Amino acid sequence: MNAVESTTPQARPRKASRLSRVLAAVIAIGLSLLLSFAILEFGLARFYYSNIDELRHDAFDEELGWRLKPGTYRIKAPQSFFKHTVFINKMGLRHPELTLQSPASTHRIIVLGDSFTFGETVDDETLFSTQLERRLNGRQSGVKYDVINAGVPGYGTGQELILLRRLTNAGIVGDIYLLNIFTNDILDNLRLDYLSRSENPIQPGFEIGPNGNIAFTHKPQLKLREGTNFVAVRKPPISMLVSVMKLRLESLAQTKPDWVRLARKFGLDVKIQRVPGIINAWYDPAVLDKGIPLTKSLLAEINSTVKSHNGILLVSMIPSPMQVYPDTYREVLRATFPDDLLLMRFLEDPTRAQRIIRAMCEELGLPFLDMYDVLAAKKNQAFYNAADGHFNGTGHTAFAESLAQFVSGRAVAKQHRPRQSAH
Repeated sequence: MNAVESTTPQARPRKASRLSRVLAAVIAIGLSLLLSFAILEFGLARFYYSNIDELRHDAFDEELGWRLKPGTYRIKAPQSFFKHTVFINKMGLRHPELTLQSPASTHRIIVLGDSFTFGETVDDETLFSTQLERRLNGRQSGVKYDVINAGVPGYGTGQELILLRRLTNAGIVGDIYLLNIFTNDILDNLRLDYLSRSENPIQPGFEIGPNGNIAFTHKPQLKLREGTNFVAVRKPPISMLVSVMKLRLESLAQTKPDWVRLARKFGLDVKIQRVPGIINAWYDPAVLDKGIPLTKSLLAEINSTVKSHNGILLVSMIPSPMQVYPDTYREVLRATFPDDLLLMRFLEDPTRAQRIIRAMCEELGLPFLDMYDVLAAKKNQAFYNAADGHFNGTGHTAFAESLAQFVSGRAVAKQHRPRQSAH
């Protein structure tokens, strides 16, 4: 009994001491994790911000609605730790200052389009138009090419027509014009917001006149509403670390639909914030009834303007990521908008937009490049930034490769004629 009594008091302090050490270790680990999280949050807030909106401080234009302000911008895009330089010349284009004349052996290509063409999230070396120029000039054909990026974020076909005329009047003329169409352009041509389909007063408006000609019918008004195509509502993330991880996973998930299915099985809320523009653009009869003939007439007018100075017009169409990665987005769209009639029409006929634009180009005799055919065949690669839905570096490279073949293809060579006069 004495031996037992002598050992019992000593066991309790040892147990208490062990518990204290475990508790102290847990507290230390917890504090370390909190400190690491705080350091990561501070570092990400300091170095992972995006100042892309600096490029959106556009100057109001009574014809175009808005134009890019000339200057040099140091831009940090979403999902990037590094800045790149974007230079806007006096004409409001992402290109070095332009001269009216170019050597007779140099073919000038002017690329018209919206934010996909402008490519604000990538540097000049990655930008598809730079890569296109490099690829064409690397063929040692004796002909040099100068590719001018005339893309402006938010522009529709009507604004691209106005810009084309303005460049022509200023003496900036191309041998080849490439018009890049995106799936929301039909809404831009009707001045409709991508989500609500209400009219945007700042966009210029066109209508088809009684004689079939295009008439300028709406002069832009300096009115912006928060939440429209041009003034997005931006909510700061609760956690930068969570936001970064989410964007990285979303980018990877584009090509890995099994990840999305697994996340849904674990009860994660995988949804899309709003109805994609392609659905509101191409699956509402009210939009199509007016938008299709208007878009076709605008294309015809652009072609007529280009032909007036012996140029040729090429058309390419950039698909929505919803089209390129159907296995990833189909179930997410259904879960987000279960009763949406327009969505059901999209899922039944996802490439309607491409088919309609192709038919327009065939009727007008315009060479047409459908990037859906190119990208959908390689849907195991991520071509888009999850943060904004635009091309990433891989997308720009794929676009440049396809355009280089397109520009030098037989259909283009057959139409191309030497310049009749110096630019």
